[in-house]
Amino acid sequence: MKKRTILIIAVVIAALLIGVIGALVHDRNTYITIGGQRYPRSTEALSLTAASEEELGQLTELQNLKRLDLRKSQLTTAQFDTLRAALPECEILWKVPFQGGSVSSDTTKLNITSLSAEDIPLLDYFPDLTKVNARGCADYDQLLALAEARPDLELYYTLSLGGEFWPNSTTVMTVDITPAELEAALKYLPNVTSVTLSRMPENPEEMLALQESYPGIEFFWQLEVCGVTVDNTATEIDLSNIPMEDTQELESKLQYLPNLTKVDMCGCGISNEEMEALNDRHEDTLFVWIVNIGPYPVRTDITYYIPVKYQQRVGNEDCKNLRYCTELVALDLGHMPIVSCEFVSYMPHLKYLILADTSLMSIEPLADLKELVFLEIFLTYVTDYSPLLTVTSLEDLNISHTHGDLEPLTQMTWLKRLWWGANPGEQLSRKDTAYLQECLPDTTVVTDFCYSTGRGWRQGGHYYDMRDYFGMWYMDQG
Repeated sequence: MKKRTILIIAVVIAALLIGVIGALVHDRNTYITIGGQRYPRSTEALSLTAASEEELGQLTELQNLKRLDLRKSQLTTAQFDTLRAALPECEILWKVPFQGGSVSSDTTKLNITSLSAEDIPLLDYFPDLTKVNARGCADYDQLLALAEARPDLELYYTLSLGGEFWPNSTTVMTVDITPAELEAALKYLPNVTSVTLSRMPENPEEMLALQESYPGIEFFWQLEVCGVTVDNTATEIDLSNIPMEDTQELESKLQYLPNLTKVDMCGCGISNEEMEALNDRHEDTLFVWIVNIGPYPVRTDITYYIPVKYQQRVGNEDCKNLRYCTELVALDLGHMPIVSCEFVSYMPHLKYLILADTSLMSIEPLADLKELVFLEIFLTYVTDYSPLLTVTSLEDLNISHTHGDLEPLTQMTWLKRLWWGANPGEQLSRKDTAYLQECLPDTTVVTDFCYSTGRGWRQGGHYYDMRDYFGMWYMDQG
């Protein structure tokens, strides 16, 4: 009886132990104790006021955590990194150690007055950070490094320059500083697109270096050219009546004037030959001066010349200087005592040309006039029309009272109007006229008249445009 009682007691004790152990195991699998407080392992949100290293390690067992607030605990970045790796799906709020203090990790804006290289990676611990206000911070190199590392941040700071404070968002600025000072500062103002220097640089070469360093910025500044203050963006400058012995100083400054297209040098005292050479050396810039056409002074940038308009009469020797008037569009030397026209080969933009009733014998210089549309050479000694075979822009041609070969004309299919009248008894045969019209089916060919401008020559084509360009009245149509 006694043995049986002992056995029963043993079984009961064993059962109790098993129950206790089972309860302990169940409790351990269901709860976790941190700081004397039990938390279910299924906990999804947790806030702790303090946690030891060991307790922080226990947090990694709460795999259902969605939000963990440790802002009342002191964590190192290493401890946070460990938690983050263990709980990748959990939002962890904590105080980030930053610049000798601590800042809540959910902050969206930071105000700083200094920035070190060590500070920059710490900003990655602020996932919601959108703005950094660095007003008063002079650690510009670090600010640039931050801008490069975190382009997602709205970064604000100011740069002291020329007695003013310039926000890093500045796009347009006007400053009274040297090019060297400007170059040192611009890298900290990445949004600048336009800079005006109110102080004339002592050494313009510094501006070339600055423009090369910052090709995306427009620089506006001034320099002195032969005693005249000029904007670097100038397209035209006036140096007229400034005495010059040579063009050396002027040419040395052209590199700083990339937009320059025209320089007025009338009355500067440079010879025609030197001025022509100057133009040849700088094809993109027109240098203008005064030449004499006979006794008459003329600017070389004139676009039309018609001596009869001013009651002038010029001869062949007088007209030689017209070669320097390379901008001519309209030229009327009709009824003037000239025998050649070599000067027109220097006029690439010539559209309207009248050499009628002169002693002209050759039109060879006209061969390269690619913009010529209107030509009168009637009552001249021209017999060779072949130079016009390369002038495919020509539309209106009057060769009346000239006696050249028919064949070159038959190839000028681009002509719109061809007048080829002659003196009584010298008209083309009907056969020749028919052949010419057959070769030029799209050209109005008129041959049966005596008066050089008869049968409506002055009633169509480019005649009116030509007279308007000269500023002249319309003549009797004839």
